[in-house]
Amino acid sequence: MDSKIVFGAVVSLLASGAMFSSTSAMALTPFGEMGIYVGGDNLVTAEYTNGDTSSIDAGGELDLSAGIIFPITGALEGQFSVGYRFDTIHASNADINWRRYPVEMKAFYKTEKFRFGGGVTEHFNPELSGTGVAAGSVHFDNALGMVIEVDYSVTDKAYLGLKYTNIDYEVGSVAFNGDSAGLIFGYVFH
Repeated sequence: MDSKIVFGAVVSLLASGAMFSSTSAMALTPFGEMGIYVGGDNLVTAEYTNGDTSSIDAGGELDLSAGIIFPITGALEGQFSVGYRFDTIHASNADINWRRYPVEMKAFYKTEKFRFGGGVTEHFNPELSGTGVAAGSVHFDNALGMVIEVDYSVTDKAYLGLKYTNIDYEVGSVAFNGDSAGLIFGYVFH
């Protein structure tokens, strides 16, 4: 299925739920999230002088995000977030950085302790860059993908979750698989 069609459908669902919820303006709940991710094609491998290696994969590694949660109807809620996902290799003669800015829109079915959901993500300005002997940069196209997520409420404010992202990063005619699985920790400010 075309990701742009899915993106449009999720945006419509979330927008209509927010418009029809009489308490949506009062019930916007901010949250913050941190995640660690693995997966995707290898983008670069650095070899150190002692023979050790370090790699950056397209799906990794750390993600910090913030956003809002809002009611749609009944046990359904929506979530919008903006984040920063990155991975870095440090060496004495070079640094290599992989970064992008994910924007996500998701819908969740909520029970007392669990949330089950999914939606769309767009990763803006993906860039692989380096300094020192690895100086230079590669700018990828913005990437549209899909996410599914399951969260468990540890307390009324904190949750742990598992998230799977299905996405490809393209530069010119070359595509890299950026699919990833992540463990997330979130905190809701209510």
